[in-house]
Amino acid sequence: MAGFLTAPTSIFSQAVTGMADPSLIENIPGNPKAISECLPPLLPAIRECLKHLTE
Repeated sequence: MAGFLTAPTSIFSQAVTGMADPSLIENIPGNPKAISECLPPLLPAIRECLKHLTE
């Protein structure tokens, strides 16, 4: 959803996240600019997930 502010059509491209023990799989945009906009809001959730995976 963070990308929606700069690219309104990004709302049509839903991210998918999954787990394949013991890995977190997150699809992110392929465009470097989009990655820099979308990844920072996800980092806290990714860190929390990785913490649980390593417990």
